[in-house]
Amino acid sequence: IRMSAGEGMRVVKGGGGQIIIINNNQENKVYNLAVKNYDENEQITQVELEYYIEIISKKNDDINFKIYKEEKELNINNNKTEKFLLTKENKQQDNYKIEILLNKKISEDILQNVEIKVYSEQKNKEEVKE
Repeated sequence: IRMSAGEGMRVVKGGGGQIIIINNNQENKVYNLAVKNYDENEQITQVELEYYIEIISKKNDDINFKIYKEEKELNINNNKTEKFLLTKENKQQDNYKIEILLNKKISEDILQNVEIKVYSEQKNKEEVKE
């Protein structure tokens, strides 16, 4: 699982770039991550950011994904969540759990790359006057 994030945002990987192997002897897998608006020095970003999470993986009918934000299941449309806001006023950390679900008993190991991306943009960008 690979991660990427937008500028001004911090993503904390719960899995640390782990490799998840799914085989017919194991249950569903879970990957945790957090998105926050401050750095390791507790400095909060100076702009408000909107972001969403996208899961990129090849089409495979044996595997589905569920995303939870603070234990509430999110709708996923076209492998993307809705947009969320990180404010600039207070420290904020949004915690996510991504479940990798097996649809049926599989007869062989599945080897597949999954990429989790966090896209962000500055909210209410000031218009540039020429």
